[in-house]
Amino acid sequence: MKNVAIIISSLKGGGTERVVSRLTSGLSKEKYNVFLILFDADSIKYPYSGKLIDINLKATNNPIKKRLNFIRRYFKVIKIKEEYNIDVSLSFLNGPNLINIFTKRKDRVIISVRNFLSIQSNDIEKKLIRKYYNKADRIVGVSNLINIDLEKNYNIKNEKLVTIYNPYDLKDIQKQANESFESNEKDIFDKKVIITAGRLDKFKGHWHLIRAFKKINDFDKDTRLVILGEGEKREYLQSLVNDLDLKDYVYLSGFKYNPYKYIARSKIFVLSSLSEGFPNALVEAMSCGIPVVSSDCKSGPREILAPDTDVEYQCTEVEYAEYGILIPVFDGYKYDYSQVLTAEENAMADSILKLIEDKDLYDKYSKKSAERAADFNTDAIMKKWESLID
Repeated sequence: MKNVAIIISSLKGGGTERVVSRLTSGLSKEKYNVFLILFDADSIKYPYSGKLIDINLKATNNPIKKRLNFIRRYFKVIKIKEEYNIDVSLSFLNGPNLINIFTKRKDRVIISVRNFLSIQSNDIEKKLIRKYYNKADRIVGVSNLINIDLEKNYNIKNEKLVTIYNPYDLKDIQKQANESFESNEKDIFDKKVIITAGRLDKFKGHWHLIRAFKKINDFDKDTRLVILGEGEKREYLQSLVNDLDLKDYVYLSGFKYNPYKYIARSKIFVLSSLSEGFPNALVEAMSCGIPVVSSDCKSGPREILAPDTDVEYQCTEVEYAEYGILIPVFDGYKYDYSQVLTAEENAMADSILKLIEDKDLYDKYSKKSAERAADFNTDAIMKKWESLID
């Protein structure tokens, strides 16, 4: 059996963390001993399999402590790799990826890139990526466009790159989708709920969705907007909701361990992101069988909703793609509540209204959502990971 280390900062919540959770459980128990190495094992939100090793060096914003943390993590991971005779080391996200590369000894080092780095990395991170990522044995991009970006803009060798999409346990999602609501939540979902899920941060563009929803709600007062997730933009988003006089129609509902029971009872799922890697929430919503509207951001939505098109193309007007609706990506500017909607915000609002009004279109995309989600079932994706590890 191979000893496989999986390295990530934490399992506190988030798309990558959910994927790692599924990976620890999905890898063959007959072929691999899995060691889950966390920098911080507090507040674990997702289940896992294998031996948990907590380095217990929590993240910090202090520049000096951050450097010290990196050095301490380096020595601890080296010790763990030697103690447990690790054969293959998988890592996820930039900090763990660098630690994994620097601590390479006899193990094969496989790093996983989860974001579109040209948009979501700072200048220091970009320099480190260019200098060190080629030292990994293999690099897993979570979308084809991410790998194109790595090769074109970071000089990553093509032969090191492989695309593996995120895995989804569709049976488990369906099981959780059927769980019951709390009694105080039922009234909201008796309405036409537009829902989204994701961290409340600068890349998710939730303020654009809220502004677009104002137009939708002015047209149809039976609509509601539910935003699942937590993050640093909560106060700003709540202020925007209040300023737009939408406090009775928009719900910032926080992080939910089981988002699927809310998504399955909603009318439409919307992704307003400015940038993604491969949006888990989009595929998970599709597995619940509801239509989706997504910004055509880099990267992921196009590969999910329009898989036979050029992955480098971005639409400039509404695109009724094979498996869902794509709209032009937002500019990311935080407009005042009193400013007129942008063309992209109008496109989102109009697309959602069309889905609500056009039953044939709605039924078509409901069916297409479930059909496409099946392509990302855990079993098929795990075979790709195991092939890479072997």
